[in-house]
Amino acid sequence: MLQILPLGMSSDYSFNQIPVASGLLTPKFLIFSLVGVLVFASAWRSRKVYPFVLMSIVGYMILFSLTSNLVFLIGVPMAERWAYMPSIFLCGLTG
Repeated sequence: MLQILPLGMSSDYSFNQIPVASGLLTPKFLIFSLVGVLVFASAWRSRKVYPFVLMSIVGYMILFSLTSNLVFLIGVPMAERWAYMPSIFLCGLTG
């Protein structure tokens, strides 16, 4: 999320700096999910005119889900160094 909207960035992401989500009904998760669904739906609707947009969004979601503790726990709450591969799709979409 910080790649797209860098609000609230910090130089210290140590222990308990990022609170652990207590469930799927937290407001941040619901907003993030709603934005993700809207972006995917708009890319799906424009897939015939702009096929690269859909490929970029799906590639970003797949690669970022592996490092975001959603698919399996990796034990690191914040690791920007693992966001380089997903950012390739974001940069390609921006370009």
